Amino acid sequence: MVVLTHTDIHSSDRRIILIFGVGLVGSAIVKSLTLFEKFDINKQKSDWHTLDNFQFQLNDLVTKLAVGNLKRIDWVWSAGKAGFAANENEVETEFLFYRVFLEQVNKLEEQFRIKRKSFIHLVSSAGGLFEGQHVISKDAKPQPKRPYGQLKVEQENLLLSMYPNRCQIYRPSSIFGFYEKGQRVGLITNLIIDTLKSKVTHIYGKIDTKRDYVWVGDIGNFIAKKVWFDFNSKEDGSNQTHFLVSAKPTSIFEIIFTIQTITNLKVLQKFDKRFSNSDQITFSRSVLPDGWSSSSLNTCIRKVYQKAFN
Repeated sequence: MVVLTHTDIHSSDRRIILIFGVGLVGSAIVKSLTLFEKFDINKQKSDWHTLDNFQFQLNDLVTKLAVGNLKRIDWVWSAGKAGFAANENEVETEFLFYRVFLEQVNKLEEQFRIKRKSFIHLVSSAGGLFEGQHVISKDAKPQPKRPYGQLKVEQENLLLSMYPNRCQIYRPSSIFGFYEKGQRVGLITNLIIDTLKSKVTHIYGKIDTKRDYVWVGDIGNFIAKKVWFDFNSKEDGSNQTHFLVSAKPTSIFEIIFTIQTITNLKVLQKFDKRFSNSDQITFSRSVLPDGWSSSSLNTCIRKVYQKAFN
């Protein structure tokens, strides 16, 4: 967890931003926020193993946050140990931690009467919610096919029920970014890293499986702007769910061809015969939110390759 504190030099009012889950997306959000303002940054370890300890840590944090001239708190939940292939037990545990998180936010508001100062941001998953759907529009209804997708449905619904007018939900599609040890980085980055090591990448889709790939830096920048500037928000709670997608579906074949062209190396891959992750997931351009822009896939693949190569 990362706590970012900004103090106004004229009024001494404070704004606090808490990022829960500083993996691929969380780190990108922190990086973008620090480009906007100067923050005091406090990194804290969260106990993701024991629910009671996690609750105790949050309770202690909440008590400390309420001291002084507090103008606003933004809570960003980008945590997620459970991946696309997680089982029911794994997602159930993750949901319990998430629910405790929201309950502690509520406790802060009730105890210190700062209801208008808290805002909650949830990083959800377009792929988990709409697996197997094509040309997804704003009116499309989530139809999760696996526990991971059902987890995202339940997280979104709980948030909307508790904070209907003070929350933002972000639904990124297939994310990729720079390689960082211990982080999930996505198929594209894994292909590049394995190619540079002359290793075989195991793929659970098909050669013609189309997905919507987005650069983590674009996601971090969009969410950071929403958190800090709150642009285009409405008091009635509308326009609060954002599809962070490119609306430019790309097949695994195209990804492999692009990587081979850029690296001038052979991509070694092995397709799993069960094809357990082969459903197409494509989006209509109508879902693209205001203020969102998606970087060129080719450009981002070059970025990953150049950093990994150097």
